[in-house]
Amino acid sequence: MSGKRKNEGTDKAYFTFDVTSGAAPLTVNFTDASTNSTVYEWTIVREGADFTGVSYEQNPTYRFGESGNYTVTLDTDTDSYNITITVTGP
Repeated sequence: MSGKRKNEGTDKAYFTFDVTSGAAPLTVNFTDASTNSTVYEWTIVREGADFTGVSYEQNPTYRFGESGNYTVTLDTDTDSYNITITVTGP
């Protein structure tokens, strides 16, 4: 799965993850793979909702409790990167 990037420079925000879809509750481990970053802000928004969650850890784990499509975004001090996680009903 590929994500979307804000910056095309050399300092890139990027992360890896162990799964992109599954049944609720779905736990996903995110691992930072950014270059030259020291600030990490992860936001998680469920489609149709204003806000779902935020983390400032470098490598967070998040539990998706409800079904839906979620956009996971990592904002660093130089760039941002996002993917979509799909959670199905239990």
